[in-house]
Amino acid sequence: VASALGLLFGGMLDAWLETHGVTPLIIGEFDDSALIKTFGQGGAGIFVAPRAIEAPRATSRRSAMAGIVPSADVSPDAQSGDGSSVWHLAQVREGAVLGANCIIGRGAYIGTGVVMGDNCKVQNYALVYEPAVLEDGVFVGPAVVFTNDHYARAINADGSIKSAHDWEPVAVTVRTGASVGARSVCVAPVTIGRWALVAAGSVVVDDVPDFALVAGVPARRCLAAWPAPAA
Repeated sequence: VASALGLLFGGMLDAWLETHGVTPLIIGEFDDSALIKTFGQGGAGIFVAPRAIEAPRATSRRSAMAGIVPSADVSPDAQSGDGSSVWHLAQVREGAVLGANCIIGRGAYIGTGVVMGDNCKVQNYALVYEPAVLEDGVFVGPAVVFTNDHYARAINADGSIKSAHDWEPVAVTVRTGASVGARSVCVAPVTIGRWALVAAGSVVVDDVPDFALVAGVPARRCLAAWPAPAA
């Protein structure tokens, strides 16, 4: 019955569209038994027609890759471990290496050649510039920035625009289990120690020892030791 109704109403709609010179455009799915069509060329509104036959869907290698949504920009030269996911509008550049079970949030940026261990989380809109290194289990909060130029300039002394050959990138290194809170800035070159915690909104300009808690602008040590999670 559903198939018959689908053919009937679908046929009636197609006949009406053809009579009025309207080209239908399928823009999405209403449910398993309906298609949404819009009217163009003078028509107006949305019509939900019962669905009789599955509409063909375009597929691509990108959409078939597990864990990487179609709107993400992942270089074919990047490597991603099993179980890792890259969300909407995130960019993973050439030569980047993501370990297993990593999560790259919406709008995040992973620079060329950045290396990440297993089980890392890079939250929405974080910017991880090369040549950063994240060991296993690192947490990078929303809108965090890892810089890579200690003497940033747009131009050289002669007024010419600086190119990649005119400066040497420097790294932020984050050791196992460390966490960097939301909107923090790590000014390279710095190392965040094992299981250290950088409070939200901090500006890190010096190395952070293992298990330390730092906060502020510039970030200062708040506790002599920050306990690692129980094994």
